Amino acid sequence: SPLPLVPAQVALSQPYNHKAEVFSWTSLLYHVLTLEKPFAKMDAKKFVLEACKNGMRCPLDKKWPAKLRAVMTEGWAGDPAARP
Repeated sequence: SPLPLVPAQVALSQPYNHKAEVFSWTSLLYHVLTLEKPFAKMDAKKFVLEACKNGMRCPLDKKWPAKLRAVMTEGWAGDPAARP
């Protein structure tokens, strides 16, 4: 299922732009680093409610470098304008 890579703004029927790709890229990076699909334990309804509307994100490993965690936090920003 492509759900883990769907940007929050797309799931909420907001305008699509390059910031949506940043969200997807961050989700893909999380998958590569953890070997787990982001948001995998959520069905579509829960994803929209928790991740898209309430801003829940996957946990970032504290062992990862601070700069990496910062980039991922920015990439998953709820406000698309706040993403790199």
